Amino acid sequence: MVQASLFDNPVYPPNPFKIGSQNHRLYERAKLGPITNGEIIYKMRIANSTGRLSEIRAFLAPHGIKLHSGRLHDGKWEYRLQ
Repeated sequence: MVQASLFDNPVYPPNPFKIGSQNHRLYERAKLGPITNGEIIYKMRIANSTGRLSEIRAFLAPHGIKLHSGRLHDGKWEYRLQ
């Protein structure tokens, strides 16, 4: 078994969602790093962000990957894959 380094890029499962769909775009963006609810809603134009995030969480759970959410301030939340 090889121990992963802190500097290794994580390997995520292939995107199962239809290309161009909100889930597909959001999962691809989340793989790049932390994303805020403001970016999801206003930049990516995904109004039902909580629904999309729940579907991505459900897909990732069997793979042992979590989509962590954390409150930043004043209704702003950050989401990151762990």
